[in-house]
Amino acid sequence: MKRYLADLIIPGKGRSVANGMLLTNDDGTILDLIHPGQKGYKTTDAMYFEGALVPGFVNAHLHLELSHLKGRIPQRTGLDGFVEHLGKVRHEIPLPDEFLLAKADEEMHEKGVVAAGDICNTHHTFDVKIKSKIRYHNFVELFAIRPERATQVFQQGLELQRLAQSKGLSASLSPHAPYSASDELMRLITSELKTNSNKTLSIHFQESEEEIEFISTGGGKMSDRLRRMNINTQDYKAEPDGPTAWLIRNIPATQRLLTVHNTFSSAAEIGKLAARFDDVWFCTCPSANLYITGKIPDKNTLLSAENRWCVGTDSLASNTTLDMLHEMRIIQETYGFNLEKLIPMATLQGARALGLDQEFGSFEAGKRPGIVHLSKLNHKELLILPETRSRLI
Repeated sequence: MKRYLADLIIPGKGRSVANGMLLTNDDGTILDLIHPGQKGYKTTDAMYFEGALVPGFVNAHLHLELSHLKGRIPQRTGLDGFVEHLGKVRHEIPLPDEFLLAKADEEMHEKGVVAAGDICNTHHTFDVKIKSKIRYHNFVELFAIRPERATQVFQQGLELQRLAQSKGLSASLSPHAPYSASDELMRLITSELKTNSNKTLSIHFQESEEEIEFISTGGGKMSDRLRRMNINTQDYKAEPDGPTAWLIRNIPATQRLLTVHNTFSSAAEIGKLAARFDDVWFCTCPSANLYITGKIPDKNTLLSAENRWCVGTDSLASNTTLDMLHEMRIIQETYGFNLEKLIPMATLQGARALGLDQEFGSFEAGKRPGIVHLSKLNHKELLILPETRSRLI
């Protein structure tokens, strides 16, 4: 048995414990969280940590396979500009560097990430993940605006999913975004998910104003960009009531749903989705959103369903780091949230969104969530400071 003593323990679920003690088995399984004065609180053989201990982080949205594109795409070009630059760079450098993939994976783990939801368009990250200490769920991402391409794209996605599963990796199919998935493709994906039990449907959502215009009308700047990419949008089925109505029309209410970015979502729309779906989660990737559009969701949008928000880093093509602490500090500075709100967002709520909360996300008996040490905090106000660092112990 191991004893961990810290100035503060933030368990991911429930209130923080000042001068608390965490008891674990040798394999990291949580046995108990003890308050000072309770039975079993013994400091003589405990490992002491200045600062706070928190559960391992869950990166709810990641594109690991873009790790070789760090610094190659200019900032604040808008989503359309980002996508065009990404297409050009991926054409110039088509294959990820396995060394850079492994480096990104290792750095995430060292800074506290124990689980991640990773978007996959190829198999290139699979060998790195087999060796990784991070538990990945692989979202095999599908694009097909034209209805006649839905079956072919779906079958290709199934092949990639089966390849991941043959390597012992968790995987499921997900659409890229409402503007890049036909109703036909959505029917195939949601039907497959019914047989792939306990899997989340992840989808990029309301990441730009151009996206909202295209979904609502079928026209606008996004339509022009898609045509420049030789993608025929003539048969795209617009949803006049907007992206939220599109989700409700295309996704069963019982499907666990993770909407990602939500940059231009309103509090009313988030509330409507929270009321509609039995198990819905909303992911913010603040640093990537600032990198691409210079904007992040409104505070009222987060507060409309504050216990259902989680955190992602997106990719090194759209971010300077995959450090979850960096994302949390942006959220703190933007919305005024302290660690009592930030830690559940970065741990338990992300684990629930990915269906991994039986093992990860909180210091509860029987779980093995990993333990992260946060050093040099503002203890009085429970705030992250510029000098705060995170380290998996």
